Amino acid sequence: PPPPPPPPLFFFHPHPGTPDPLWSRGLGDVYKRQDLYPSNDEERAKVDSYLHLHHRNVREASIGLVAPKVRKDLSFSEDFLKISHANIEKAFKALEKGWLAESRFLTGDHLTIADMSAYVEIGQLQSKFTNVYDFEPFPNITRWLEEMNQVDYHDEVHTSLYELGDISSEAPSMETIISANKKGFVVLQEQLASMKDS
Repeated sequence: PPPPPPPPLFFFHPHPGTPDPLWSRGLGDVYKRQDLYPSNDEERAKVDSYLHLHHRNVREASIGLVAPKVRKDLSFSEDFLKISHANIEKAFKALEKGWLAESRFLTGDHLTIADMSAYVEIGQLQSKFTNVYDFEPFPNITRWLEEMNQVDYHDEVHTSLYELGDISSEAPSMETIISANKKGFVVLQEQLASMKDS
């Protein structure tokens, strides 16, 4: 029998809480989700190209902008943060002038796991979530963020970020972080349960 259908947005987790978009590529084949990971070799190569770029480029958004605010148990040197911020700017310029300059999504006119991988890092920075980055200089990224906000189950998946709120001027307390994560977990459980029932 074929495997059960996955939730609409999925990532392989090699370790609890650690999404791995490179391994997630195979799930597109297993679950026949070629809309997320194309079967066409040329289109697939574009997605793969972004996923390889992602790790020490766009991923810096979490490491350099969000983690210093929410992970007070970690120590980030000024030099580390300066390098991280420079990498973020370089990555965002590449997305703005290259990846998103002539297409609706990162690799074309359709949503793929490349977009979902990028949105995990970039989406959290928006003013409606953590508010730690100003996207005004990047109209293509801003347009893409608006597109990503329309993806099915966006709000449910991002409940924790809505609950966490603006961290730009003050780091959240550990109680706020815990509460936001618990609320997000409950909403996801409820959404998954309703999907099984339908």
